[in-house]
Amino acid sequence: MPLYLIKRMISMLYVLIGVTIIVFLMIHLIPGDTAQTLLGGEATKASLDALRHKMGLDQPLIIQYFIWIKQVITGNLGYSYSLHINISHLLFPRFLNTLVLTIASLLLSILIGVGLGFFSGLKKNTVIDKILSALSVFGASMPVFWIALMLMWLFAIQLRLLPVSGMYNLRGNGGFADLLMHLILPTIATSLVSIAVISQMTRNVVSDVVNKDYINYYQSFGLSHYQLNMKHILRNSLPPVINIIGLQVGYILGGALFSEIVFNWPGVGLAIYTAINSKDYPMIQAGVLFIALSFVLVNFVVDILNIVVNPKLRDSNK
Repeated sequence: MPLYLIKRMISMLYVLIGVTIIVFLMIHLIPGDTAQTLLGGEATKASLDALRHKMGLDQPLIIQYFIWIKQVITGNLGYSYSLHINISHLLFPRFLNTLVLTIASLLLSILIGVGLGFFSGLKKNTVIDKILSALSVFGASMPVFWIALMLMWLFAIQLRLLPVSGMYNLRGNGGFADLLMHLILPTIATSLVSIAVISQMTRNVVSDVVNKDYINYYQSFGLSHYQLNMKHILRNSLPPVINIIGLQVGYILGGALFSEIVFNWPGVGLAIYTAINSKDYPMIQAGVLFIALSFVLVNFVVDILNIVVNPKLRDSNK
């Protein structure tokens, strides 16, 4: 197990290096002059040269990369030339807001997705199973931004049951209850597709485990349905389900970006969207890096959970 962790951390380090290179090149290989874009068409040559020097754009690309990496390691993500603020001071609080939305969406996806999929897998080929499978296919085919707009139109505009924008009511006390009310629609919009995917995957795994010989063996001992379902069927179904949940975290993070834009949720996604509109390249670069690093770290945690849950993997990685 310790050896596996060391190998996994080394491979994760390679992935992180690759992520930083891709994120860096993604911005620096955009056609056009960054300094000219930031200062506008009427900027003087002197002001352009001064900004290029300040941003390090007059250095070779490889030198720019290592300067940027050094800054990132020390927590300095650069300076936003559209908002005139240190990016770290803006993005870290925004990332916490995105984390709130992501965790809420993930919990909802796990609770409903695994629950419906487990029930559907136990009732394979029944009417209930077919209805739930059809709903899963329908849910998985809907884009997040469309779901968000439909939820906003129905519950916020037509029924006026839930708030339409932000994290808190500006005229309220900003308490936990207010946050929960604002969290409902973005969470549903972000998690609906993942609920469908997790549900369908769980259903397939559970229906396969139910037909295993060892389940029939345990059944012959007269175990209760609860013991058989929870202790043997669900436990043996968890490893592949955990894998798909880990992959869905990345999708949920991506979906959260769309939900943040639609519902004006003050997270990293809204910050990236604002930066794109204002052509604030350092902010775009830092925001994308945040999302990419989060996805890599989540996959690492999922691998560790798989080792903990699955004894076979634990034994093979001793």
